[in-house]
Amino acid sequence: MYARLFRDEQIRALFNHANQGDGGAQVHALAAAILTYARNIEDLGALTPVVERVAHKHIGFHILPEHYPYVATALLSAIADVLGDAATDEIVNAWGEAYWFLAEILKSRESAIRAEIEHLEGG
Repeated sequence: MYARLFRDEQIRALFNHANQGDGGAQVHALAAAILTYARNIEDLGALTPVVERVAHKHIGFHILPEHYPYVATALLSAIADVLGDAATDEIVNAWGEAYWFLAEILKSRESAIRAEIEHLEGG
C-alpha cells in the first residue's frame, strides 16, 4: 500500500520513512488499525481511543482532508491485490465504503481539534 501511496511526492513528504518498509512500525500500525476497525465495525464506540490517537497524530503530521483520497486509492488497490480473485467489485466497494466512513469520522475529529487549537491560540 505504501509503495502506491508514495508515488505522489507531496504525500511521501508527510511520512517518516524510517517507520516504513516491511518491518516498519507504520506498516504494522496500519495493519492493526484495519483489523481493529474490521473487528469492531458493529461497535464503533470501541474505536474511540484509536480515532482520538490517530486524529492527534494526523494534526501533528499536517494530514489534511485532501490527503484522504490518496490513501483510499492506495489502500483499496492493495486490498484488491492481496485478495486476488476474491476481490470482487462488491468486496472492494464495501471496503471503500468502510474506509470513507472512518475517514469522515477522522476528518470530523481532526477539524474539531484544529478548532480547539485555534481557540486556545486566540485565533
